[in-house]
Amino acid sequence: MPLAGKMIGKPVRDETGQSMLELAIVLPVLLFLVISVVETGRAMNQYLSISHIVYEGARYAASLAGMESGESGGQTSSNQMHDRVRSRVQFLLDKENFAD
Repeated sequence: MPLAGKMIGKPVRDETGQSMLELAIVLPVLLFLVISVVETGRAMNQYLSISHIVYEGARYAASLAGMESGESGGQTSSNQMHDRVRSRVQFLLDKENFAD
């Protein structure tokens, strides 16, 4: 019985570095997860922006094709239409701050 009285209140082993070790093990995994979520969000944002720009370019090209027969100077050439659509898409890309 006297031995049991002496053991109360004393740590069985030294645990001073346990929390630091646990942090060192878990922190890289948590950082990986957080960075993955952020980068996935950025990728989705760029995907949606580019999809919107492609949609706008196709809509603009369709509107030019519909106006083609009604223009007073005759029909526009295919190259002129391509140039106009390219310039419109380039304007939208610049507006969204996408690099060349």
